[in-house]
Amino acid sequence: MTVKNAINWRKTIKKYDSSKTINDNDLLTIIEAGRLAPCSLGLEVTNVLTITNKELKTKFAEEVMSGSNQEKVQNANCIMIIAGINPEYLVSTEFLTTRLERNIAQPDVLKKTIDKYQTFLTQKKDLFTFVSEQAHIVTSFITLQAADLKIGSTIMGGFDVKKCNDLLSEHCFFNQDKLYSILVLALGYYDETDEKTSLPRVRIDFNEFAKIIK
Repeated sequence: MTVKNAINWRKTIKKYDSSKTINDNDLLTIIEAGRLAPCSLGLEVTNVLTITNKELKTKFAEEVMSGSNQEKVQNANCIMIIAGINPEYLVSTEFLTTRLERNIAQPDVLKKTIDKYQTFLTQKKDLFTFVSEQAHIVTSFITLQAADLKIGSTIMGGFDVKKCNDLLSEHCFFNQDKLYSILVLALGYYDETDEKTSLPRVRIDFNEFAKIIK
C-alpha cells in the first residue's frame, strides 16, 4: 500500500472484532515504525508499552478508560501506551549521556555537548509539551504503519493518567520517576462492511485547510 492509500484507508475505529488477532510479525513491524520516527535533537524521548494480555487489557479498560473507550480497549487485539520521558529525567546527565554517547566518543566533547543540551532544555518553557509533541510524531508513524497492514487504530487522550501510570508500574517495568503516560492506542481488526465501526470521514475544504505561498 502507498502512503497515500494508507492515509485514505485509515480512520478512527469505534468497534473492534475481538475474535481476530494481530500476528507477531505485524505487531513488531508496527512498533518498529514508531521506533524509527524522527525526534527533535535525536533524543528519542518516548517509549511504547504494548499490552495483548486479555485479563490485563480488561483491567486497563475498567480502571483507566471511561465511556466508549472502555469497549474499544476491551475488544481491540492490543493496546499501546505511548509514554514520555519525565522532564526532570530528560535534563539529567544520566539520560543525556545514554543518548549522546552513541555518536560522541571523546569524553570531553561528550561533557560539553551534555552541558549545551542541558542549558537548551532547561530554558524551554514547557518540556511536557516538547515530549508530548514527540509522542504524537511516534503515534503518527505507528498508526500509518498499522493502516498499511490494514489494521485499524484509535488514538485516545482521555484517560486517567495516574491510574494508567500506577497500573503500568504494577504490571510492567515502568519507572514513574522516568516515564509518564501520554496517549493510549487501540489496535485491531474490524468489519469494514459495518458502517457503525467508524465515524464518517468529514474534512474541511482543502483551500480552507491550506494556503500555498509562492
